[in-house]
Amino acid sequence: MNTKKAFSLVELIIVLAVIGILAAVLIPVISNVVKKANAKSALSDARNALTNYESYVQSNQVNSGDAIFIVYKAKGLYVYGSLAGKGSLYESTDNPYELAIKNANEVNIAEEAEKLLAKLIENGSVVESPLQSQENITEMVKDLPDTVAFYSGYNLRYYPVDLTIEKELIELAVGDVDKLVASVTPEAEIKFMSDNPEVASVDENGTIIAKAVGSTNIQVKSNNKTAICTVNVLDYIEFSGS
Repeated sequence: MNTKKAFSLVELIIVLAVIGILAAVLIPVISNVVKKANAKSALSDARNALTNYESYVQSNQVNSGDAIFIVYKAKGLYVYGSLAGKGSLYESTDNPYELAIKNANEVNIAEEAEKLLAKLIENGSVVESPLQSQENITEMVKDLPDTVAFYSGYNLRYYPVDLTIEKELIELAVGDVDKLVASVTPEAEIKFMSDNPEVASVDENGTIIAKAVGSTNIQVKSNNKTAICTVNVLDYIEFSGS
């Protein structure tokens, strides 16, 4: 006679524990995948909006300006900035922003975008662009996605920048002069600073003057990025020649 064996209490506890562990592992993974998908979709909407804005500029023969795009996606708001004439989007490091209203079924994208823009201006995350008028031109630009609100004359205070320097190590003899070349994308102010000006000084253009034997770092800064070039100053530099 066949008898069915029921699960013991211990076995049920083990099964539940395994399910709990799997859920704890999978839920964050799935959530992260969803967030990335939402971010990708929001960026796509913003790019389409930028393309439409560029067409608007050409068709109306107006000057391109700095702009802010606010995109509604999956109960969140994503903010992107565009510098005049660059044709590129830069994402706010704080994306996505929560809606001011909790009931997603009652979302008025225009109102929520206005509230968020005011908040970002107040805390300094968004700034008014000089020599430009600040206005909402969502209705002026044709074929914008319904999920996008568009403001000209504003921009993000900080951009993810790509800062590069020509050399990371320079060796000079006392009295030598060299120039450290740096570049940043998008264009922004670059500052040079020597950790020990008595060994080697640097001016605002990156010109280095070796003053005394020793070693110092030249810091190159732009926005929130820093690059470092080490300068070794020697009594003399030996050159090998044929």
